[in-house]
Amino acid sequence: MQATVGENASDQEVKEYIWSTLKAGQVIPGYGHAVLRKTDPRYTAQREFALKHLPDDKLFKLVGQFYNLAPDILLEVYTLVVGWLPSLILYLGWQS
Repeated sequence: MQATVGENASDQEVKEYIWSTLKAGQVIPGYGHAVLRKTDPRYTAQREFALKHLPDDKLFKLVGQFYNLAPDILLEVYTLVVGWLPSLILYLGWQS
């Protein structure tokens, strides 16, 4: 995602990326874990660490935008899911 939208993407650009990914039949890395029924504790630990030590990091800010925007979009598309909880892959999936 970072290669597509850049380091300083607007919320609108992130939303468009999420929609284009879903419309292309692809999954959103970091959401919809088959086993977890609550937020992945590894994700929570990484987020808390980044909030404390890397609050101005561009990748962390981009992941934060995604964290805030993706769940509502996913709920529009997949209405049968009770909630979309982030997993560790939310961080790892966007680093490539």
